[in-house]
Amino acid sequence: MADFEVILMCGIPGSGKTTFCRERLFPQYLYISLDRLRTRSAEAELFAFALRRRKSCVIDNTNISRQERARYIPAAKKAGARVVTYWFEPDVGACLARNAGRTGRERVPDIVIRDKSSRFSAPDRTEGFDQVFKVSIADDGFHVEEQK
Repeated sequence: MADFEVILMCGIPGSGKTTFCRERLFPQYLYISLDRLRTRSAEAELFAFALRRRKSCVIDNTNISRQERARYIPAAKKAGARVVTYWFEPDVGACLARNAGRTGRERVPDIVIRDKSSRFSAPDRTEGFDQVFKVSIADDGFHVEEQK
């Protein structure tokens, strides 16, 4: 069994990925976010560091397509990591409402949310994930359901 994990968050902007990370995964996982790092090269460097050091990490990007997720899965598997995803089913109305409460660089144009929702492809184990979890949000918080 792998002694470290790579977790991919998957969901459109405003779906709750970062809040979920903050509530459930910090500080146990190295946090990797393109939004925070600003460049793919910085992201790739930090991800490579995590793999070399066998440090569990979470990739908090939208990762809405198989192609985007394939950027991480083969390398993580090759390094011996257990690969897990938490995905958030697109709810455009709720995401737009959460986004409206954001300020500065955290707020994204509404059209981006609609576009990413139209292109979202739910992850599954055939991509190489060891576990797939679907996350929903209710008034009492996050609900996580493992998908087989």
